[in-house]
Amino acid sequence: MQGPSPLHGIERLREIAQAVPIEGATRGALIGGLLGLISAVVLVVLGPTVWEKVLLHPDHSAPFPYEIPALFSMIIAFAGIILTWLAERLERHFSRWRPER
Repeated sequence: MQGPSPLHGIERLREIAQAVPIEGATRGALIGGLLGLISAVVLVVLGPTVWEKVLLHPDHSAPFPYEIPALFSMIIAFAGIILTWLAERLERHFSRWRPER
């Protein structure tokens, strides 16, 4: 019995990406999602799994000491969402008090 094709994951990822409603998403969700994605990729590369085993740097020389950066990238993503939400609220609040020109 043969397993799924190597392209099965790519096809599934394409379907998921098409299902995400970009037009209706808030700015905070987009910024937080991008921050989480970028930080997760960067921290995986800087972690021991890629830094030492793939890039063949010496043991215990990885700049980021954890193999799985999910906790840190989630915090970065949520911070991006919250800070963007606060910035939008402040912008709306202060736009009411701006003098008309």
